[in-house]
Amino acid sequence: MCGVLGIWNLKKGIDFFAFRRALKTLSHRGPDDEGMFFDRKANLALGHRRLAILDLTEAGGQPMEFGDLVIVYNGEVYNFKEVRKELEKKGYKFKSNSDTEVILKSYLEWGKSCVSKFRGMFAFGIWDKKRKKLILCRDRLGIKPLYWYFDGNLFIFASELKAILFYPQVKKELNFEALRYFFQFGYIPTPLTIFKKVYKLEPGTFLEIDDSFKIKKEKYWKVEDCFLKEKIKLDEKEILEEIEKLLKESFLLRMIADVEVGVFLSGGVDSSLLVSILQKNSSKKIKTFTIGFFEKEYDEAPFAKEVSRILGTEHYECYVSSNDLKNLLEKFVEMHDEPFGDSASLPTYLLSEFASKKVKVLLSADGADEIFLGYTKYEILEKLKNFPYLLRFFSKKILKNFSSEKIEKSYLFLAKLFGLKKFTHFKERWLKFLNLLDQADIFDLIYLSGSFWQKEEIDFLIKTSNQNESFLEKEFLKIKNLKIPFLEKMQVWDLKTYLCDDILAKTDRSTMFASIEARVPYLDHKIVEYLAQVPLSLKFKNKELKYLLKKLLLKYLPEKLVFRPKTGFCLPLEKWLKNDWVHLLKENLDYFYLKKQGIFNENYVKKILDEFFKGKKIHPDKIWLLLVFQLWYKKWFK
Repeated sequence: MCGVLGIWNLKKGIDFFAFRRALKTLSHRGPDDEGMFFDRKANLALGHRRLAILDLTEAGGQPMEFGDLVIVYNGEVYNFKEVRKELEKKGYKFKSNSDTEVILKSYLEWGKSCVSKFRGMFAFGIWDKKRKKLILCRDRLGIKPLYWYFDGNLFIFASELKAILFYPQVKKELNFEALRYFFQFGYIPTPLTIFKKVYKLEPGTFLEIDDSFKIKKEKYWKVEDCFLKEKIKLDEKEILEEIEKLLKESFLLRMIADVEVGVFLSGGVDSSLLVSILQKNSSKKIKTFTIGFFEKEYDEAPFAKEVSRILGTEHYECYVSSNDLKNLLEKFVEMHDEPFGDSASLPTYLLSEFASKKVKVLLSADGADEIFLGYTKYEILEKLKNFPYLLRFFSKKILKNFSSEKIEKSYLFLAKLFGLKKFTHFKERWLKFLNLLDQADIFDLIYLSGSFWQKEEIDFLIKTSNQNESFLEKEFLKIKNLKIPFLEKMQVWDLKTYLCDDILAKTDRSTMFASIEARVPYLDHKIVEYLAQVPLSLKFKNKELKYLLKKLLLKYLPEKLVFRPKTGFCLPLEKWLKNDWVHLLKENLDYFYLKKQGIFNENYVKKILDEFFKGKKIHPDKIWLLLVFQLWYKKWFK
């Protein structure tokens, strides 16, 4: 796992010392080694920071050259030994035991089609000295990040935004379209970034630029295509057997390393099944790590401890307080480079830092919710779409007059009486549910289900606002028009947006900032492709979320642990914002500071804050997103 940087300047030579300083901004991604390549005739430089996981010798270092090709690469290709054997049969010789050399020689042999052979996560740049072409590539689901900037004369790419921003030629101009999306979803969707002229390379995409500085992009894999294939015609038992086979294969592939490997264990279905299969197939105890909170409602550590006890893992717990996380906020905005709203990134970093004393690689269960239908919203929206619009509209008129506390008490009574599912974080879920009720177009429920600030609220919130943004709406329309079931459209939407730009971004930045590698075995593309072809009637059998995963987990754990209510990796934000962190709100959302800053409508922010502290129906994530942006702005616009 590493950090990469490349710069190609059409008109000027490369400043060696400036390039090296820019590369050092990525040192947390690769503390073990540094390498650089310069093509002075072309005015091009490639840089690499290494976190040594495979082939710890110098032979595995980068940039790596072979013939006319030079590569810088971040990621892991887990089946590299299999691809290497294929290349050896064609006469290729290898100097290292690294996957980097396999990628480089695969590209020489098969060109861009080489990626079809790779199972893993990757973001790489290849410089073709002879053809004077630079080729960038990002993995199918966007597990590894890749940013790029182009102003007509200067092209830069990097694993993180901070390395690009190091160069004074890159002007820090706010992209207000991206800013609106941040407040709506809590993240900035690919390919946008918070800055103009700086972009994220889309997952499953090649970008090629030649010496005339013409940019060409080419998609080599689309997740929606997987759902359009013919569904598998097997019975439940056969499908479960095939899924378990694919999971086992993927999980064990991701244990391949020349360093110690551990696993994030939350005690939920996804991570529990991951650990169950790994421990069953391991001769030694798997190291497992969990985060704990002193607030019981948010603490999953006891469940993880019980899972560990049953499975017999070597288990470690890391408990954190609001003060621990408050002290981390400055690192948080440095970690993410652009505004990022997923507060779970804070404890993920602390757990990664804690685990780094024992292991150098951690396996995460990210992606299981998206491919196995695990989010509560899937269940709720599937039911809502069957209710006529007028019924939903008038229901909201009535329900908004009731406090979330009264609704929760009533629901808990009915849940006990009729055996209904219980939900954690009820207030936050309730406020989101109310926002969905009066949407006329049922498919808009998919788009809005992940929203915090609604569009009309953002119009009031931001002074200089591009209200004609259309990029994400166009993408949504494409998904809306797919000839697949409603729930599968939700899956595609989440896989292309929320998973890539929130979940995977959170895991990558949080772990890499602690100089530890995260692997996501549920997101092996073979698993994603197979699950997309499993009939929806089986994935959501008996209206049960993650039905297939739970069936598999019952082989390892008792029913009470498999079917407990989903908690999710959340923080007690409302409590902390109103108490321990209140001074941060007063300092960063001060009326006169906002007026001087000139980005937000200071009167509207004051109104929202007043309502929040009076206990009105204001989702705490709205306030959190405001705070995050202000902290980020102070860091990057000093």
